[in-house]
Amino acid sequence: MSLDKLDIQEDYRSDRDNLIQDFYIPCLERTTVYSRAVGFFSSFSLIAISIRSWKEGEQTRVQRKVEDFQRLWSNKTSKVEVVDFPEAATRSLLRYRPSSPPEYEEIDAGIGRGWRLKETGKSYRIQRNTLKVELRPLQVDAGEAFKRANYRGILAMATGTGKTLTALACATRLDCLDLIIIGVPTKELANQWDEEIKTKTSFRSPIIATGRAEHWREILFRKLRLIYHQELPRERLPVIVVGTYSELSKSIVADLINDAGGLPERSLLIADEVHATGAEVYRRILREDFCYRLGLSATPIRPYDEEGTGVVLDYFGGIVYEFTLEDAIAAGILCEYDYYVYVTALSEEEHEKFQQLTAKIAASLNKDDRDRTHHLTIQRAKIIKSATAKINILDRILNDYPPQQAMIYCADIEGATQISYRLAQRGFNVARYSSQDSDRKKILANFASGYLDALVAVKCLDEGVDIPSVHQAIILASDATERQFIQRRGRILRVAPKKSVATLIDVLVVPPLQDESVKLIESEIQRIKLFARSAHNRTSVIINLIEELKYYGITYSDLI
Repeated sequence: MSLDKLDIQEDYRSDRDNLIQDFYIPCLERTTVYSRAVGFFSSFSLIAISIRSWKEGEQTRVQRKVEDFQRLWSNKTSKVEVVDFPEAATRSLLRYRPSSPPEYEEIDAGIGRGWRLKETGKSYRIQRNTLKVELRPLQVDAGEAFKRANYRGILAMATGTGKTLTALACATRLDCLDLIIIGVPTKELANQWDEEIKTKTSFRSPIIATGRAEHWREILFRKLRLIYHQELPRERLPVIVVGTYSELSKSIVADLINDAGGLPERSLLIADEVHATGAEVYRRILREDFCYRLGLSATPIRPYDEEGTGVVLDYFGGIVYEFTLEDAIAAGILCEYDYYVYVTALSEEEHEKFQQLTAKIAASLNKDDRDRTHHLTIQRAKIIKSATAKINILDRILNDYPPQQAMIYCADIEGATQISYRLAQRGFNVARYSSQDSDRKKILANFASGYLDALVAVKCLDEGVDIPSVHQAIILASDATERQFIQRRGRILRVAPKKSVATLIDVLVVPPLQDESVKLIESEIQRIKLFARSAHNRTSVIINLIEELKYYGITYSDLI
């Protein structure tokens, strides 16, 4: 019997037919050749074979199809269960539920009582935000001080004492945090925070707010919306953002947060180098709806900016913990250092320009012209920073102390280029490190590995560079701000193998001998006094300087 003699139905349905017995077996019993093909129907083919209810003889077939669909839709088809999609999803999720419901425990969330899941066994494993490293006693003490201050305050800790890790430890004490925003001055510091978070904590990777703005802002907005609608699981919190002040303080970021529903109730602001937030351009980041506020800095006070300093201290709640450089050296956290000062003089031409600017500054002060006074003061300071004698005295310094992983600070990029060339001529492996150098990451890697004898920079090495093996710093130029030269000293004081005492070399510019006025070197003397006070060779530094500066009326009392 051939296939065309079989009673084959127009369609087969599993609810009323046995497809194997009624179709496959009868057909295969009479088959002599079996060929299998794979293909597809075009839209034209589908139209050609589609149901045509208007064609004579097919109305019955169409009606049967309609009735079959109605029974299926009404959940009346045998061997089939129709389930709404939400219910189907619920059933799938419930397969993973534990045998008993979760228990909760009451906690002190810092802003009132709160609740969290209680870990009662293997059924509920709650991810706790913890540190992966052990804290030093000073870091524990700093965390306790922050807690006693109701999670608001500034930690004034010397450079190199572990402020970053201390801040992350403070964050882990807040179990119910929804959001952490970490502000930093530079991209290099943002990258360091990113690395510390990933390697030393169990926090999730942060959003880095330094690259393509539209990319990280979109991610942040989505996360904030999920938090606002309570749709982000607790184990995925807190959301962490690490960004530069220049990015985070923009009005578009403030608008983004507001559009997302505002800051979550339990949000923490960590401000690294917190003094920077006192600048008017960055104050937008100091939102009043941050419940928790932590500032970090070796020098929280802003020089010559009483208003900015007041803003910082008032917003964060003042300094709640302090650990000085002398404390760190005594505790063995930072290494000791020897301090050497080389004295050189302005040229006659430079001294004349300095005197002319001094007279103009006096005139502008009498007219109460603050902007002009500020501009003239900067011009006068540049004469000291760029004194030609500093280049010449560098040869003496290099003879006395050949650079060994040394950081050399210059007045400007032009000077850094000139000094780099001078060192290279003497056979040293050296690299310039400035905002104009795009391969800074590679330069730092070469320096850290010991391939380079020195890095020559302007300001890029002040913050965000942490290379413990650095042995020397040569300060050919420095601002009058205490914060800057403290940061520069801190770069060489990290403890490292085979490094017992670091070397700090400073250059003091004085007026020609016929001018006995000490006005020129007042700010320079303050830096020398500060550096000498904590130096390993403190007494010999002062004795040697008195001999060279006695013509300017400098006494022992001025340097102690």
